Amino acid sequence: SSPAVDDRRKREEEERERERARQHERDRQRAKDLADREKERAERDRDLRERERERARVQQVERDRAERESQRERERERERERAKAKERQASSRLPPANKETSSRRGWDEQPARQQPQAAGRVNHILMAVLNLLNELDDQ
Repeated sequence: SSPAVDDRRKREEEERERERARQHERDRQRAKDLADREKERAERDRDLRERERERARVQQVERDRAERESQRERERERERERAKAKERQASSRLPPANKETSSRRGWDEQPARQQPQAAGRVNHILMAVLNLLNELDDQ
């Protein structure tokens, strides 16, 4: 084999070696790019999950707050109803001041059997006294 052939073979081998090195570098760069993209995707996914968890937490806090407010409002409504019932009960025990308020409050329609007999007599007497006082006031 001649020196020219040997030189050509040597140059071809060096060129193949450089091409292998370039290919190796391209492969390494491609793998690095792929790993970087995968890392970025994983970070985006993690951020997205974190934002979703935070959004869900905020929604739960808001639902809990709304439920507590709703519960308080229901309790206030029950309290108003209890107060109204108590007021109705209290006003049904007192005789009306005169005939006008008597019919307006529906006192005449109250069955006498709802009250004990003695209380009914006391109420009747008080009503008569109040009506007389009102008549004296009017004169």
